[in-house]
Amino acid sequence: ALKRSAALIRKTWGEAVVGYAGLQLGAIGMAISGVWLIGMAGFIRQFTDAAFPFVVMFLTWLIAAVAFSYAMGVAEVIYLCALYRFATTGQLVGGLTPETVKAGWRLK
Repeated sequence: ALKRSAALIRKTWGEAVVGYAGLQLGAIGMAISGVWLIGMAGFIRQFTDAAFPFVVMFLTWLIAAVAFSYAMGVAEVIYLCALYRFATTGQLVGGLTPETVKAGWRLK
């Protein structure tokens, strides 16, 4: 089992890196938006006495972050399953071809 797993990783490491990087870019975007939104809420709070705008903006971001994290988790599992299927059978789902998947890692 270990030899087979190592062979699968060697076969698809490039696709795994590209997919992981793409998913992480989405997470970085969410983190940056959170910092920006909370910073703007703090800026608004500085010039008003009401805490309501800060609380609403923070809670809105928090709900969006939880939903986004869940969606990213689902996307990661789907991607890993598709990558495993590609590594073991050479078949892809959704109209992709092996050449399309490998093109994401090909040096240009």
